[in-house]
Amino acid sequence: MRLSFSVLAISASFCLTGCILATTRTTLDVFAPTTHTTSQSSEKEVFVTPLVDKRVFETRPRRSDTPSLDPSEDNSRDVELRAIGRKRNGFGKALGDFVMAEGQTVAAVVTESVRRSFEESGYRVLSDPNRITPNTYIVDGSVEKFWLYNNLGGFKIDVETKLSIKSPDGSSIEKTTSITRGNDSSFIVYKGERDGVAFTDALRVYMDKLVSQISE
Repeated sequence: MRLSFSVLAISASFCLTGCILATTRTTLDVFAPTTHTTSQSSEKEVFVTPLVDKRVFETRPRRSDTPSLDPSEDNSRDVELRAIGRKRNGFGKALGDFVMAEGQTVAAVVTESVRRSFEESGYRVLSDPNRITPNTYIVDGSVEKFWLYNNLGGFKIDVETKLSIKSPDGSSIEKTTSITRGNDSSFIVYKGERDGVAFTDALRVYMDKLVSQISE
């Protein structure tokens, strides 16, 4: 299943069309990365509780990596949950926003990426909470960062989560996954209408790191 929406840091050059610096709000489609085939097999099963979006938005932040929205547009909580970046000109002046499509959220796509990471790690991922048993691992957590911003003439995307993994024996492990995808001249943030491939690319890097952490 591909989950779309219009959660490390990515430095890149935009596909530089006039639309990228437009002052209007732009909707992008972003997809949870496809699961890599794994030969691992495990008797372990896991249920991933939907993550909570804990990003903090400011009206006029001093730093470009702090989430914010164009004050002339809708700034409701529903929009914050879909917001993924802020456009800026070459002088760092904030312009329009990047948001996901209505009905989608940052937390939802990151949650799906976490589920796929456990699947790649050999776990059987439960989608129905009614199938949880005493032998099921339970994952809870939050999205701390998921944001596109300008940095010294380039662009970055930060993705960070904090997860709590509860084992069947009652013990818990806390894992913070924070990754950077950047300084890559081939990286394109925006290449055509609604194409948010850069965000999916960032989530692939995030998943690779989380898979490594799960196996530790």
